[in-house]
Amino acid sequence: MELNDKDNKIIDCIENYICELFGVSSEEIYAINATRVASLARAYLFYIIHIDLKYSIKCICDRYSRKKRSVFTAISKIKYLINNQKQFTAKYEEIKNGIKV
Repeated sequence: MELNDKDNKIIDCIENYICELFGVSSEEIYAINATRVASLARAYLFYIIHIDLKYSIKCICDRYSRKKRSVFTAISKIKYLINNQKQFTAKYEEIKNGIKV
């Protein structure tokens, strides 16, 4: 599945909101050697794009220049944290409530 302009705008909107919320730049989300905060923001972003918006892993890999394994790892780690840690669940709810697409 290729991302069209509408899809890219939706993802851009979510990415901008998450970057603002975590205090990181878009460049940090794309960076290979990112800070812990940027990695966490990226994991939430991947999770929302894949789980909530139902975009494929391939779309995420192509857009963010990541291998499938690293995308799956980020999603599974944040999924575990969201399901088992109240602070991560609260942050996820805050992100979902703040997204205006």
